[in-house]
Amino acid sequence: IGLVPPLNLCCLAAEVERAGFPVSIFDCEARGNFEEPIEKFLIEKKPDVVGISIITTNFRGALYTAKIVRQVLPEATIVCGGTHMMIFPRETVSFPEFDFGFVGEAEKPFTEFLELLQNEKEDFFRIPGLVWKTEQKVTVNEPPGFNQDLDVLLFPAYHLLDLACYKMPNAKGNVVSLFLSRGCPFSCGFCYRNPQLQKVRFKSVERIIQEIGFMVEKHNIRSINFVDETISLKKSYFLDFCDRLESKGWRLEWQSPTRVTSIDEDIVRAAKKAGCHTFRFGIESGRDEILKKINKGINIKQSEEAIRLCRKHGIKTVAYFIIGYLDETEDTVKQTIAFAKSIRPDYAAFFPATPMPGTQLAKECEERRLIPKDYWLDFLLG
Repeated sequence: IGLVPPLNLCCLAAEVERAGFPVSIFDCEARGNFEEPIEKFLIEKKPDVVGISIITTNFRGALYTAKIVRQVLPEATIVCGGTHMMIFPRETVSFPEFDFGFVGEAEKPFTEFLELLQNEKEDFFRIPGLVWKTEQKVTVNEPPGFNQDLDVLLFPAYHLLDLACYKMPNAKGNVVSLFLSRGCPFSCGFCYRNPQLQKVRFKSVERIIQEIGFMVEKHNIRSINFVDETISLKKSYFLDFCDRLESKGWRLEWQSPTRVTSIDEDIVRAAKKAGCHTFRFGIESGRDEILKKINKGINIKQSEEAIRLCRKHGIKTVAYFIIGYLDETEDTVKQTIAFAKSIRPDYAAFFPATPMPGTQLAKECEERRLIPKDYWLDFLLG
């Protein structure tokens, strides 16, 4: 909903700055029509290294951006990252527009890579998650980049953005995104999950309170969009966080995704007192058999109860639904729409089931010959 700042890029930029390298961010989503502005940006900044974040569905746009960079700055090193690289690292770096790539969380490995380039060294094999190539082959270094201790990461470099660009229609004023945790232990059929990233890691409560305080004092932020997969996954941790946040008296408002099986009366009450105005839920379907097919691990009774609890305590709700999953019929779709009306979330969003690469949904669609076996690879390679 709305436009939020690119949190992962800002986390990466903070580490690059700490290593002593100048860094700038060009957010294509915030710029709208970006071709002319990005050429001007590149000419003005003259970067030696350009990083491009990719998700599979925007790969063609990312490739087009890389072509612009190559035309404007032929000598620049172009590096790609993002979730797409977990699925198609070799195929992506095989394109001449990309020189290197990263798989996984790259805050630390990317700064090591920049230091290698600066020192004109080429022992790329030692950098976790780096994707690099010679004339003979593309190599993907194992293991992927991974931050076990989230407390060592710097606060995101939001000073590199115009925060006035970032707003959400259900929030007041400018919004920043933050996270308490990374990772998701669940295995929904429509979602790609690298096994490594199923391990959930948490910042300490002390660290996240310091980070929020910095956002309040440095950027005058009063609205936060938490991007945790399930913010209330660990109940004792979440209650401690809410208690500490409330005690600061910052009068913030915030919202977050969570899960219908990860809230109860204590959690909703504490969240409201700490400033939560909206929880977002992936409810997906109004039929239990479809939820089982999705491997969602919830049922419709739990969804009803989650929405009821939020309404009771004055927290608004966003409910996300998927239409057209495997084995859906016209009747089950209608029942899902009727279910959405019956539970009365404040906002409801419906999305078509999309067999994204690497997901169980894509695998089953291929097995049933609903999509070609190399559907996404063909998309990638054009």
